[in-house]
Amino acid sequence: MSTTPPTSWRAIEALVEHGQVPVNGTMLHYVQAGPREAPPLVLLHGFPESWIMWRRVVPELAQQFRVVAADLRGYGDSAKPPGPSGYDKRTMAIDIRDLIQTLELAQPVVVGHDRGGRVARRLALDAPEVIRSTSSQPNGSTIISAPPRWPGWRYEPGPHRARG
Repeated sequence: MSTTPPTSWRAIEALVEHGQVPVNGTMLHYVQAGPREAPPLVLLHGFPESWIMWRRVVPELAQQFRVVAADLRGYGDSAKPPGPSGYDKRTMAIDIRDLIQTLELAQPVVVGHDRGGRVARRLALDAPEVIRSTSSQPNGSTIISAPPRWPGWRYEPGPHRARG
């Protein structure tokens, strides 16, 4: 594998493998890259994005990890169940738990951004045995990072306003 990550869309598409799995009564789309025997890393996007938000880091991460970037329910190429129910963080966390189990990922690190960060946190609270740890940035001002078996979460304040 080249040490220079691809920058073109075609090169990224050639690197990733698309898949869909039935989970928790819906269908989730995901992409994966990297050696199957490498440590697993699950990436969860923010609002209103999809796995594509990770396109610039997947090639680099795939050199050391089995990267799985999922589209949360209602986003990207995942199913969009009708009605307002089923879009809460607990339901989405169950979706990701089922994805991890279906793909047989052995205790992955789960990284989430924005909405994906809140889903990662919910997953760590509800099913800590499924994951190794989480790292999430639920918004631009707070980073939450802790192995799920710790008795509490560590909150690290960040900048409160975006600077441009």
